[in-house]
Amino acid sequence: MKMYSDDLIVWNSFKTGNRKAYEILLNRYYTALFKYASRFTKNHEQAEDCIQESFIYLWEHRDALGTPESVKFYLFKTIRNNVFLYLKKNAQPLPVPLWPEEEPDTESQIIDLETRDYNQKKLTHLLAGVPDRQREALYLKYFEALSVEQIASTMGVNRQTASNFLHRGLNCLREQWYQLSVLLCWTIL
Repeated sequence: MKMYSDDLIVWNSFKTGNRKAYEILLNRYYTALFKYASRFTKNHEQAEDCIQESFIYLWEHRDALGTPESVKFYLFKTIRNNVFLYLKKNAQPLPVPLWPEEEPDTESQIIDLETRDYNQKKLTHLLAGVPDRQREALYLKYFEALSVEQIASTMGVNRQTASNFLHRGLNCLREQWYQLSVLLCWTIL
């Protein structure tokens, strides 16, 4: 996801009541926030409702908001908290985010698509073996480009724990990838 250098300018303008700045933030981050919220709930309407409620809350309380270091991080944390509160309030179990599926690249050559599809299936299969919190940390790091500090805050853990989630998740993936590759080599022989 692209980082915007003017986020803080837009944020500060939004805080003064500028509706255009509010719309810019909503349009800029809606898709990424929706994808992230959808990792916690398969109900797309529920994900949309949580995003809308979050943005309404932000608008109504803009005067009391501080200026975050990263607007993107602040919005991701806000959405995550709102989704979890919604699920808790409605007595639904707190889910673990699912790994995103890649959209096919129609301009790629057939061989590239087949390789990507194979690797995607392999990675998705391997991710199923990664513990839930580690999988969430990997998603936030590699798909949403959050820092370790931001991941820790988003997940409600300390920095070292977030770092451990990432380290262990990557090690788990490497080990499983290697084992699957060795198994495939032996199968081919």
